[in-house]
Amino acid sequence: MGAHIHLKIDGRVPYLIRENLARQAVEMYYLDIESYKIKEEEIEGRIYTKGEHASIGGFAGQVFHAEVETNTGRANLSFIISSRCRKNTSLN
Repeated sequence: MGAHIHLKIDGRVPYLIRENLARQAVEMYYLDIESYKIKEEEIEGRIYTKGEHASIGGFAGQVFHAEVETNTGRANLSFIISSRCRKNTSLN
């Protein structure tokens, strides 16, 4: 299993939190989850997809959005996720 991710980031969201949000979006992609609420010490909000796809050059995939509140204000991020294997396949 592998995924390629392209991010539109917001500098108010620290790197490790962006990384965790991206991981969650990839998990949502593989499990066909449309919305996920996030509530942690440093961040609160949601990640969601409307099922749309986008491309940047030769990179294309499903779009996920994150709308979050951080200690420094509201932030919006987007993820384009492209898979190297099929969704909903067994990991065993």
